Amino acid sequence: MARSHPVVQQIGFGRIPPCDFAGVARGIALVSACLLLPAWAMPAEVQAPERRAEVSSPRPGETKLQERWDAAYRGERAAPWDTGRPSSELARAITSKTVQPGRAVELGCGTGTNAVYLAQQGFQVTAIDIAPTALKLAKEKADQANVKVRWVQADVLNPPELERFDFVFDRGCYHGVRRQNAAGYVETVRRLSHPGAKVLIIAGNANETRSGGPPRVREEEIRQDFAEGFEILSLKEMRFDTAEGAAKGALGWAILLERK
Repeated sequence: MARSHPVVQQIGFGRIPPCDFAGVARGIALVSACLLLPAWAMPAEVQAPERRAEVSSPRPGETKLQERWDAAYRGERAAPWDTGRPSSELARAITSKTVQPGRAVELGCGTGTNAVYLAQQGFQVTAIDIAPTALKLAKEKADQANVKVRWVQADVLNPPELERFDFVFDRGCYHGVRRQNAAGYVETVRRLSHPGAKVLIIAGNANETRSGGPPRVREEEIRQDFAEGFEILSLKEMRFDTAEGAAKGALGWAILLERK
């Protein structure tokens, strides 16, 4: 008796007699359906073991960008922006019920602290980052916390096709990306949100008088970037969270938007 295709065996069809054309057709149809699914949606036994996140096709120059960001997560010490604690502004937005549980996406999720926190608060979470090492660490955090997060490896300016979300969160991505392509960043947020969706962005503040710290954005730049398609619900100064025992964080903006 001839052996059936190994992938057909793997998903439970076992041995199929050569004359069982209907069985072969059913097997091919199921395999084809699985090949059309994204990695996160496939049955676990069909996924290749190295597939830790969805990966979008890179644009020209994106490989160098990926390597630069990935290097920040391969060192012995945590990146300076990685406090290991959920964002205070994010926690405040949730506890005040400014943002209600629903479908959430985080842009530039890093090692996943905020994405895991959102999942713990009852959100269905998708988290995007360009750095594979960061996503590996993020997946480990989610596994330890016993929560489900869909991890997507991509440049935020070139995300894959995804559904629209109820909440978009970004701690520290916008202020760096806008130097390269402010309009492209805003378009990503627009594509990933539906009318009425909330957007919370934490960004560096140009009013900071100290040297160092994250990239900085002026109030008028924020208002200009989001003038079309979004309503600014609040724009307030705050301090970035720091690791335990660290000095006072850099001055920042907490930007709360609603998609029109």
